[in-house]
Amino acid sequence: MVGSSPPTSNSALPVSAKARLGRGTGVSNAPTIAELMSNPPDKSATVHSVETALKHLKKVGWITSDVRGLSVEEACNTLLWANTMKPGAMQIDAVRSVVFLLYKTEQDRIAGEGTDSMVGKRLEALIDKLESAAEHAAEHLRRAPSTPPSSSPPSFEHDSTALSYAALASRNLPPQHSNVIEKSMARRRQVVLERVPLREHDAGPPLSEKELVVRASLAFDAMGEATADAPAGLAFRGARKLQGGKVAYDMESAQSADWLKQPDVMKSFLAHYDGGQSALKVTTYYVIAEFVPVSFGPGDPVALRKAEHNSGLSDFDILSGRWIKPENRRSSTQRVAHAILHMRSPESANHAIRSGLNIEGKTVSVRKLLQEPRRCLRCQKFDPAHLAADCTAKDEICGTCAGVHRTADCTVVEHMRRQCVNCGTTGHASWDRDCPVFADKFEKLSARQPGNWYRFFPTADPRTWEMLDSPGSAAPPPPTRAPSPPRSQPSPPSSQMRQPTNLGSIPLRLTHHQPMIDDPSDFPKTTFADSSRLRIWQQNVNRSLIAQLDLINNLHPSFFDIIALQEPYFDSLRNSRGSQRWIAVYPPDHQNPQHPTPRSFLLVNANISSNSWEPLAVPSPDITAIRMNTATYTVLIYNIYNAQDHDDTLHILSDDTRKRLATCPNRRQTFVVWLGDFNRHSPVWDAARNNHLFTTQNLAASDRLL
Repeated sequence: MVGSSPPTSNSALPVSAKARLGRGTGVSNAPTIAELMSNPPDKSATVHSVETALKHLKKVGWITSDVRGLSVEEACNTLLWANTMKPGAMQIDAVRSVVFLLYKTEQDRIAGEGTDSMVGKRLEALIDKLESAAEHAAEHLRRAPSTPPSSSPPSFEHDSTALSYAALASRNLPPQHSNVIEKSMARRRQVVLERVPLREHDAGPPLSEKELVVRASLAFDAMGEATADAPAGLAFRGARKLQGGKVAYDMESAQSADWLKQPDVMKSFLAHYDGGQSALKVTTYYVIAEFVPVSFGPGDPVALRKAEHNSGLSDFDILSGRWIKPENRRSSTQRVAHAILHMRSPESANHAIRSGLNIEGKTVSVRKLLQEPRRCLRCQKFDPAHLAADCTAKDEICGTCAGVHRTADCTVVEHMRRQCVNCGTTGHASWDRDCPVFADKFEKLSARQPGNWYRFFPTADPRTWEMLDSPGSAAPPPPTRAPSPPRSQPSPPSSQMRQPTNLGSIPLRLTHHQPMIDDPSDFPKTTFADSSRLRIWQQNVNRSLIAQLDLINNLHPSFFDIIALQEPYFDSLRNSRGSQRWIAVYPPDHQNPQHPTPRSFLLVNANISSNSWEPLAVPSPDITAIRMNTATYTVLIYNIYNAQDHDDTLHILSDDTRKRLATCPNRRQTFVVWLGDFNRHSPVWDAARNNHLFTTQNLAASDRLL
């Protein structure tokens, strides 16, 4: 029986055990276990006795034993989980709990068996075992993230070992993941049939769930030799009736479900089930492939097999696909588009999300397709939830302008003429995912479907538990990058949101620009949050939409803080192009048709807090500017396009800079960055091979700039 007040002496232990439990580890200022138990705990600690340690570990589900003690296996489990936590009170409580319970367990064993040398040897052997297990687990943790899967098809699952991280983690799942993991595993065990006859004959009563299970079991038994390679113990545990004449069977294991879904096996099973009237409904996992070359055919089996082979997937891991935007609505110059792909398993989907897909020679990013609230395509309303086929509305409503006509026939192009049926406001359409009603519906749906919060499709592998908008999902390098939730899909509930980078806490050091490189993805892999540098990519894209989209797709926010474009692409509405990862900064009044088309455009990393920077209104369509503030410095950044035949832009730039510096409260801590396309030639910055450009006129123009 464990007492409430642990003893404070370890005199019964052998010398070597005392050293390891006390200060024999080389940490001179570490307390001994006796001191830890006898001294008052830190005010922030919640574990300060055997009782509180036991209560804490049972509460979080890390031990399952009913006795008041701790086994070596449970100690290893707890230490492994503590190693994966962020430093803080939770980690401290976990380690303190192990110390209290393991030490108390050994003290009770010593008290019950005597304090002779044999007991000391047994304790020393136990400590050796624990140390060996901890070292083995730590080594596994260090190697696991960098060890690629060796089996095909690629997956996150590795062969389990006696003390593998995945095996230990699956025994005691954290509370916030356990429900999602259980639903995912239950889905893997399901076999869904459609067009199932639910009556024995037309006038008979519908079959019950029990009778449906009996029917499936009899069909399996009647398959004869076709079941020779069936998994041992295959059984139908239950059935559930779904809408539309579907039946979901729950198998005893995922292996049995996968075996039954094989085409030849399913064909034999359905022949004995109902004479082949039913069909298997294939369970798929939907992902979005971004910026796919339009030469790819997502509905072409040959193209899908080629993409699988080039991406390291197995045949038929990609079951089918389709373009999100209809092909007949593309512009004549469009070269890339987004596609929805149907993956066969969560492992193949997770591999695509993690590593990207190689399609038509290009590595494209992949993200999970999140579940969204259902909107009727006839009346455009969310409530009550229904499909267009079941809609009772008298007229068909346009999803773009809310007029009484089909959405496909709408001629409205201007944003301000669009109208939303659900929120009743103009400026956006009913299908726009920036609609506040949609955002509210999506947040409520995500509360009921927590799978929307995960970057991957969760499995028993802890690496698939990465949350969207959490620090762990912030911008890994291409092609294995983890995109932030797209603008078309609102973010998960605010409790899971990642806090923006706070410029006020980061010392800013301006450095000389890096040498130009051919591929932006080759840029050093650091982020603004982790670096003292402000990283800016500037380029003239010569008004090319293809060049601009390709550049933005390759410049990931983990590498750059600002993109400065000169002569960017502008459409007929005088809007340029960006992405949900960047915040656009235009020249003032850029949509005014009376003004010249802007030739300057800035994109600011969306991860940088908007409280740390602000746009500046400079009276020129060829200048965009922002002010960035830190706790110590202020930085004025000007992006300029300067015409070849005059210096008007330079005069405006000089005047605006002078005025803003004059009003700065601390000019000595204010820095100015001019960058862009100045259209001037000088030996100061031009290569020697361009000496033919160093004419008297050009040198005079560059001298004025200098």
